[in-house]
This record gives sequence, C-alpha cells and structure tokens, in this order.
Amino acid sequence: MKLSFLSLLVAFASSVIAQDDIFENISFNPSVEDTCGAGNNILRPEHFIAYQTLDNTQDGEIDPTTCIQWIDGGLELSGADLTRPVFVRLVDIEFEIPYASYTMFSFGESWDLEGVPLIDFGNQDYCSNGLCCGMEIEIQIPSEDGVGFNTRIWQQEFALMPSTIDTGPLTIFAGIAMCIPTESFQPHTLADLVMKFMFEEGSETAILDLFKIGTRDEFSEVSNGSLDWWEGPVGFEFQDYTAEGSTDYIFFHDAGGYPSENNLSYIDFYPFENASTQQSIEVYFGELDTYTMHPFTFFRGELVEGEETLRHNLNVINEGATICFNGYFELIIQKGWSYEHRSGEFDFQGGRACMQLNGGSHMLISENGLRYGQVGQGMFALHGGSNILLEPNAHLYFDGKMLLVHHELDTEFVPAVMTLKEGAKLSFSEFAKLEDLSEGQTKLLVYNQGGTIDLTNLTAEERASIEIVNEEVETKHITLLGNPVAADGALNFLLFESGEALVRVLDANGKLMLETEMGADSPLIKLQLKGLPAGAYLLQVKQQAEIRTERFVIN
Repeated sequence: MKLSFLSLLVAFASSVIAQDDIFENISFNPSVEDTCGAGNNILRPEHFIAYQTLDNTQDGEIDPTTCIQWIDGGLELSGADLTRPVFVRLVDIEFEIPYASYTMFSFGESWDLEGVPLIDFGNQDYCSNGLCCGMEIEIQIPSEDGVGFNTRIWQQEFALMPSTIDTGPLTIFAGIAMCIPTESFQPHTLADLVMKFMFEEGSETAILDLFKIGTRDEFSEVSNGSLDWWEGPVGFEFQDYTAEGSTDYIFFHDAGGYPSENNLSYIDFYPFENASTQQSIEVYFGELDTYTMHPFTFFRGELVEGEETLRHNLNVINEGATICFNGYFELIIQKGWSYEHRSGEFDFQGGRACMQLNGGSHMLISENGLRYGQVGQGMFALHGGSNILLEPNAHLYFDGKMLLVHHELDTEFVPAVMTLKEGAKLSFSEFAKLEDLSEGQTKLLVYNQGGTIDLTNLTAEERASIEIVNEEVETKHITLLGNPVAADGALNFLLFESGEALVRVLDANGKLMLETEMGADSPLIKLQLKGLPAGAYLLQVKQQAEIRTERFVIN
C-alpha cells in the first residue's frame, strides 16, 4: 500500500483589501454535518465539498460508492478510488474580488514521506476540458449591456519540482500561480473554484492537507499613459530595481469600452528619437518578475511619424521573467519583430494560451533553454516564413501544442525554419502535439548544425510535418562586431577567411537589399547600411565556393 501525504496552500493576491476582510469565513476545517456519496455521516468545511463522479468530470453525477472524509485542514482519502480524479469544490458562497487587483492562486510546499510524486499527469483519459490535474476558476463579470453577466474561465495545471531537504524529498507546487487580473469595471465575482487531483498508479490512500486561503498584494499597472515610467537607456525596461524580490506586472486594457474581440487594446511602444524612421524598439522583461495581460490586450509598435500603416518593430527580450499566458493572453510576434529568450519561463494556463510567430519574425533561444507548454497546454503557432534559432547548447523542450499555419496571401509553399547550432537540442514530451493547419503548405524545416533532435513522442503523421536537413558543423563563420546596428550606421564583421567576398544583405522576406564585393585586403569589413529601414536582416557572404549567413538587426 502506498500511503501519501500532501499539503497545500491556496492564496489570493489583492492590492486593495486585506486577507481577513474577504476570506474570514472560508476555512478548510470541518464544521458542517453532511453525508458523503456512500451515505455515511461526515463533517465537512462550510464552503467546500470533496467528491468523485461517475464520469470522472467535475460536473458529473456524484459517485454514490465513494466517501471522502474531512479532517482538520484537509482530507483523508482512504475512502476514495485513487485510480480516478478527486475533486474539491467551493460551494454555497460567492464573493466579489476587489477592483484593480491582481488575483493569484498560489500553492505552497508539500512533501511525500515516501518520496513518490502524488500527482500523475500521465493519465490523459481524465483530461476533460483541457484540464488534467490542477484548478479551474470561474469569474463572473458584467455583460457588455450591463444587464447580465459573462464568465471568464481560468485554468492552471499543478506543476511539481522535486528537491531535497533534510527531512525528506520536497515537492513544490510551483505551477499554481493563476494570473487573473480584474478588469476596469465592477463587480468581479468568484462564482466557482474546482481543484482536481490525480494520483500515481498504485496509490491506495493519501492525506491531503489544505491549509488556508490567504492573500498577496502589490502589482505594477502598465498602460499607454504610464509607459514613460519604464524608459531605460536602450529601451523599455520593466524591472523595479528598488523593490525587494519579484514584481507582478499587468498590461492593462485601456482602449475604453468593453474588452472583446471587437474592441482590442494595444500597448503602443514608441522610439525615443528619430520617430520618422522605422526602428526596432527593445522591450526588456526583468529577472524574477511576472508579466501578464488583461483579456484582449496586445503589444505593437507605434506608427512611424508621418505614416498611416507603417509601425515600428519590437524586439522583446526576456532576461529571466515568468510570462504568464493566461487563457486570454496571446503574444503575437509580428513580421520584422523578434523575441529573445535569454532566460526565464513561460507559464501556460488553459488550452487557449498561445504565442504566435508570424512570417518574417524571429525567435532566439539561448543556452539557458526553454520549456514550452505544460503537460499539453500552451499553443505555439508557427507561420510560414518564421524563424527560430537555438544557440549552441540551447534546449527547446516542447510540452504543448505546435500549430503550423499558412498565410492566406502566400501562394506557394513557405516553411517555418528552425536552426540548431552545435550542442542544441529539440525534443517533444509525451504530451506534445503537432497539428498542420496549412493543408500541406507549411512544414517545420530544421537545419541541424551539430545539434540533437528527438521526435520519439510524435506520431508518424506529426513527424511527416518536420523536415530535417543535417548540415556540417561550421568551423568557419562570420563574426559580427556589434549587433544590433544603429539606423544609417555600418555593420562591422570579420570574414571567415581572407580574400575577396561577395556580400549580400536580404530582408526578412528574402528580398535582396544590397550586394557588393569586398575584402580583398583585409578580413575586417565595414558595410554601410544607409537607407535600410529598421528590422531583421540576413547577411550572406560567399567566398570561393562557400557561403555563410548570419542574422542582424537594424534599430
């Protein structure tokens, strides 16, 4: 028999009202007489029930053969069938979440005395509505006409990170940080909260300790009116150097009116100078901080001065932050933009959470690597013409759903391109999926330059959407001396060998922008870029019969 012990802390974060004002009547201690599914008399907390269902879904008919006993602060699960999900639900209470608060449900530490992980992500049979093992919350908000209510549904899986302490193995629920920002109207009512637990195969009983509901506070509101607060020497730097620990940032919907697909809001980033010339604006996400957005809110560059449609490009740089993709947050990297993942993590909450790389956009993953997705949640839409570079020793561990997308204006086959440098690795988890939405007009073309590719967990049909080109590891390469390059400046670089060279510059769509012969006397090249607009480019150098390429950016 496997006897497991699990402890759990549930927390709300609010910047307005203290913990006791909101949650003083909510406790996990049993105080109300009730009967369980099997008909036995039990005591349970006033506002929580624990149950199993006949169809193993949270809203199914309660199973009359199981009986879950409450103890002080939690559950004793010997009467449950631990081969199936156990649910804990908030009942007989609704309460309003304070306006302008950042609500976050955070789970604290727990330990399994036998060192066996209690939560089992592997049983996909019970992953109904996109949730395998975690928490779902319903928030009621006023409808657009103000007469009724609309419901925002937020989800998050549990995530386990084992470590070691003197008293035994520790299991930390790091993944339950539900990014639920209240929007710019009232009221917001917590209408439903369901926790779903699945247990390791072979477990027969468990103790589940649920400590309390608490609060956190303080977040930084970001809107168009407050962007100037984060102007830094080289771009927008979202990091509070005066704060202790981490900071939570929320990008606010400030378009006015009701947030919806028909009323989107944009955070418009602007250049600090030369606004009449298209530039690449750098946006830095600081180390240890957390970032999320209001529903129907997006990034974009401000209009170039004097233009009606041309906008500045963005270069989003993650230096160690957690980007919290709630179910209403979609990060779209547009044509000419780039995303650099130097460190940090993506936290995906719900099946709709998504990042999208449009054609002509670029993504770079450093040697610190990236886990994309969480037990099947988190979509990654790759358009034909998008580019991903895995730097030496970088690891892209894909644990979500990859979508291959073909733009309706593309009349020919256009692949999404990924390049693996020496020591880099691309792998897919057992929960990963790959879906071709392009009807064969897009593939993932992987140039392997000394890396490792593991497609074991993909089906034959999914693997058919990936084409691998194994290239020799480059011992000769171009060395860029300064990247990005200032507008109307020069790109300095070293040729990969002495002698004459044919030098070409291509834009993000492969259009030839510049061609010249250089380098007869010195391998050091200074290439003038005057007249080229801001954006991402490809430097192509041909010497003898060999061609080398490097990407660079003009600010």
